Amino acid sequence: MMHRLLETLATAVAEYLTRQFAAGADAIQIFDSWAGALDGADYEEFSLRYIRAVLERLPKAAPVILYAKGKSPQAEALARTGVPCLGVDWTMPLSQVRGLAGRPICLQGNLDPTYMPGEPAAAAAAVRAILQDNAGDPGHIFNLGHGITPDARIETFQAVVDEVTKE
Repeated sequence: MMHRLLETLATAVAEYLTRQFAAGADAIQIFDSWAGALDGADYEEFSLRYIRAVLERLPKAAPVILYAKGKSPQAEALARTGVPCLGVDWTMPLSQVRGLAGRPICLQGNLDPTYMPGEPAAAAAAVRAILQDNAGDPGHIFNLGHGITPDARIETFQAVVDEVTKE
């Protein structure tokens, strides 16, 4: 019963995303925010299998970002889905994720969102560390490593943007 439900959802999600591309979306992101709840064979059977089913139904070379919270150590399995870009949380440096992915791949992320309610200088230092860790590797979309909280400070955001956009 669960596999029938997941197949139905994969079909519906693929149709929705295909229509997003047809309507002009430049890229889409698949969020697997509960990825950390499953491990090993269960994650493969009940998540990655259906993520691949969605991807197989999308236009060829579709710009897709796959975000699987807590799964950076499984970057190789995530990369094997064929996505061109992986969203990365804050739990592992980008250089390590790249090493695990097993192929050249774009990465999105990975600032710890707990910096955002804090001091701008601390967030800026964290940004510098992420950029330095990724130095020389193309294909990085800077972003938070997960969602944002209501207590985030505008001045901290500004410090992050200023640091990322320095020339």
